[in-house]
Amino acid sequence: MPPLTLDTRLIAEARSKIADRSYAQRAFDILAAKPAARTLASFVPADALGPVGERAFERASGDSLRAGIDGLYTGNGYR
Repeated sequence: MPPLTLDTRLIAEARSKIADRSYAQRAFDILAAKPAARTLASFVPADALGPVGERAFERASGDSLRAGIDGLYTGNGYR
């Protein structure tokens, strides 16, 4: 079997696309692209805070406590 020929142009193009991203950003992108990460349930703070939670707490951003947090940022996402 003949040795594989590397496509140096394609390699250079791929390297230039990721050169400005840190290792942490690249690792996160890989994890976020996995099918299991995309199917994680969102965390909804209002559901966890109970019936009076929305009156007792507010987000620093002003967003609703009913707006979910991406499942990747939850305990299940960490596992």
